[in-house]
Amino acid sequence: MISLDLPAFEQSRLLPSAHAQTILSPFLPVPPEPEDTCFYSIDTTMGDQLALQENQPRSNDSNPRQTILLHGLAGCHSSGYMLRTCNRLLDNGCGVFRMDARGSGAGLKLARYHHHAGRSEDLHATVKYVASRHPYSPITLIGFSLGANVLLHHLGLHAGEIHPQVDSAVAVAPPVNLALCSQELGSGLSRGYDRYFARVMLARLRKRRAARPDMVDFRIRRKPKTLKQFDTQFTALAGGFKDIDDYYQQASAGQYLTNIKVPTVLMVDEHDPVIPVSIFSDSDMSPAIQTFRTKGGGHLGYIARRKIDPDRFWLSWRIADIVQRFHIASKPKNRIHV
Repeated sequence: MISLDLPAFEQSRLLPSAHAQTILSPFLPVPPEPEDTCFYSIDTTMGDQLALQENQPRSNDSNPRQTILLHGLAGCHSSGYMLRTCNRLLDNGCGVFRMDARGSGAGLKLARYHHHAGRSEDLHATVKYVASRHPYSPITLIGFSLGANVLLHHLGLHAGEIHPQVDSAVAVAPPVNLALCSQELGSGLSRGYDRYFARVMLARLRKRRAARPDMVDFRIRRKPKTLKQFDTQFTALAGGFKDIDDYYQQASAGQYLTNIKVPTVLMVDEHDPVIPVSIFSDSDMSPAIQTFRTKGGGHLGYIARRKIDPDRFWLSWRIADIVQRFHIASKPKNRIHV
């Protein structure tokens, strides 16, 4: 176990609520793409390919720790939180691989099949590839929102098959119970996010159809107004599930949390308007999982007061802190021989 005695999150006075944090943080300036980014397309299941962006630190370490970043539902490798976290990890001497989910970002044309919350085989393929390029480096997995569910799904469902170089993980705001998260999105102020996600996924589907005419497709008969309606008409069927209930049940990582053996930090916000914090209290968890709770960060917001860090992006600094603590804990203890 590592120490989670981390600096507490304190909201920026300009974004004094979890909703403000969630809504406005995506509109803040996005860092430029790091220099020397290398692009790779790698094979995954069913004849599809994935897009990876690699960056390595300029350091003297011949085997730096490698990290794999998985974005959320509406994101990609160039999302602000992905680039900020990438920069912090590079500064700490880690290598970074940013993975685009099937059909997302740089992988728009690479896959006939589609991403969903249970696509843990894609993370498996990415880990295998990273380990082949850096066979002597430890690996930390880092997931955000839906990507965090994929990460936990991988670690729990395939607990006995995790690559030996994977020694740690960080999961930020994972929807480990998709049915309850869908229900939360359909209530109160969260309905605005629900409609937003439905629009984003429908627009992405249209781009996919134009870019890859031979993709696996299903006709949408009624324009979806909610994410559940989109998942019912498309995601579940395109993923090979019987229906929406089968998809939500099989793809939710919550049922596998007790199986996880890799040391994992779960970061959740008590006021997240997209992921209800109750799903974590109701889930049985492995002793390998440590939970770090915050208040007021919203969903992947975490815009803080100028107090502790050089900038306001609290989340990227804390992820870098956690990875550094994992790395220190993984080093063999020095022994004194008499």
